Amino acid sequence: MYLSTVGILVIAVIFFGLLFLLTPWLYRPYLDLLEAREALEDPSASAAGSEAVDRLSQRLSSQWSEARAEVLNEASKQRLETRAAAQLAIDDAKSALAAGAVTEEAQLQATVDAASAALSADVDSLAGELVTKALGRSV
Repeated sequence: MYLSTVGILVIAVIFFGLLFLLTPWLYRPYLDLLEAREALEDPSASAAGSEAVDRLSQRLSSQWSEARAEVLNEASKQRLETRAAAQLAIDDAKSALAAGAVTEEAQLQATVDAASAALSADVDSLAGELVTKALGRSV
């Protein structure tokens, strides 16, 4: 395999670029963790150890707060979706009940009208019979 000067320069630039980009996310937290561990193991450690513990504590508390806020937001969103679905089901049930009530009311009104007409016919026939029996003649 042949490596030229340009190839070596490109590899070096990529390496240092990755080192520059990954240091804040990978290398610094690892060093902070090591310093915090050393500070906790040796109480007579320098101020740098206690700063490392503080940085680690702040990072963990911020991650905890972010995760908690995310969970609360997700729970709130699910609660709203559940309430909306329940409200749709309630509205559907109300409309079904209203339609059923209208149908039942129409059937009841038809039954009342039929009974009223039958009763009116019975009253007329009974009145005719009573008049015939009372007067002895037909009306």
